[in-house]
This record gives sequence, structure tokens and C-alpha cells, in this order.
Amino acid sequence: MSRPLIALAILAAGQSSRMGLPKQLLPIDGEPMLGHIVRKAAAAGSWLGDCPGQPISAGQQSQHAEWCRQTLASSVAQARVAEQHTAACLLQVEVGVIGPDDLRLQRLCDDRKAQYIVNTTPSLGMSSSIHVAVRWAQRTGAGALMILLGDQPGVQTHVLKAMLLRYVAARPAILQARYSDRSGHPVLFDSRWFPELLQLQGDRGASALLRQKRQLVQYVDVPALSPVDLDTQEEYEAYLSLMQTDSV
Repeated sequence: MSRPLIALAILAAGQSSRMGLPKQLLPIDGEPMLGHIVRKAAAAGSWLGDCPGQPISAGQQSQHAEWCRQTLASSVAQARVAEQHTAACLLQVEVGVIGPDDLRLQRLCDDRKAQYIVNTTPSLGMSSSIHVAVRWAQRTGAGALMILLGDQPGVQTHVLKAMLLRYVAARPAILQARYSDRSGHPVLFDSRWFPELLQLQGDRGASALLRQKRQLVQYVDVPALSPVDLDTQEEYEAYLSLMQTDSV
């Protein structure tokens, strides 16, 4: 089995207590919310070289280098580093962290050829899903783990691409998207921080670790508002209204 450089996990084991129904299955642009996010993650991975184990084309390598120059504002030398890594085949693995016995989410992942792993203790909060994702990344031998949230359908594929390529070019310890209003997800952790991620507790995710290690965090700046968590029916309806407005 090839060793992936970056593993990607979508945390979707939340119990949707404020929504009153499984929010991961709510329709977004004609597909379930989790499927919508999986598709965006898969698009980023495919753009970087949909292997596994097969080298990407010369044309794709050229695209990667150009993305480094334009989006990451990196030097030509950094672009060449990214090109060399992608030429060797950058693997990206998508996985959904879901709750126990949720057959609908299992089928959704299967239909999209995305892996899923089960968090048997979702009541312990987001940290428990992070633990599951980290242990999975360790088993794959990944050099880094990127974390997305399963209730943020507004995350954009181009942001994922920028973060993946920044990591390929510079290998930062921690990488986070920084939007015009605040920093947020995705967040990428190099494998050196996996042991500390396994020590997280409660429902605050990795925010405490990000504060503690803030001097080590690098950012990908995104000139847009951060993706909204859809925790309530009102937030979901507001998001749908915003999508309709943007499409006009």
C-alpha cells in the first residue's frame, strides 16, 4: 500500500442535538450535506493527482507549479518543490468520521467511494472524533492530517487545494485557513502533533492546541467569510437562502 502524504478527515459524528434531525443528511445543492463536502474534498484530491500509485501527467505537474506561484505567492524554487512531490504522486485519502450504527451515512460514503470510520463515543465531543481520525492517519502512515467539519458545506475546494500545496511546498507544523473574519477550518497538522491531538478532551476540538502552539501556526489567507456551522434549522435555512442569492 502506498504511503499517503496527507490524510483528510471529515468529522461528521455529531449528534445534531440542536438541529433535531441528522444534519449530515440535509440536502445541499441537491445532495446530502456530508456528500457535498466529500465531493469537494475528492475534487481537491483528484486535482492533486488521483492515484493511488500512479504518477500524474506532465500537464498536471505544470498546473501544480502554476498554482503555487499564483495562489501561494511562493518562489519558483518552492513551486519546483511542489512539482517534484506531485510528480512522485501525492496521495490524499478522504474519510468520514461518523457515529455508530448510522447506516445512511455509511451508504453515502460507500456511494462516493469515500472511506468511513466509526466513532463509537460521539457523546464525548469533537475531541473523540479527532482521536479516531488521528489513529486512522497513523495507521495509514500519513505525514499530516487535514481536518474538515461535516457541518460546514461552505468550505471551498480551492481553499483545500491551497492548503495541500502549501504543506507540500513548506511542510509547516500546523496550517490553518485564515478568512477575512476569523481563522477556521480546514486545519492541517503535521504528524509530529498527532500525540498531542490524542490528548484533547471535550467538545472544543483542537482550538486549545492551536492557541498553545500559535507561534508555529502558518496560514493560508482566504479573502472571504469563514464557512458557517449549520447547527440549527434557522442556520440551515439561512444558508440555503444565501446560496440562492449568490446564484442569481
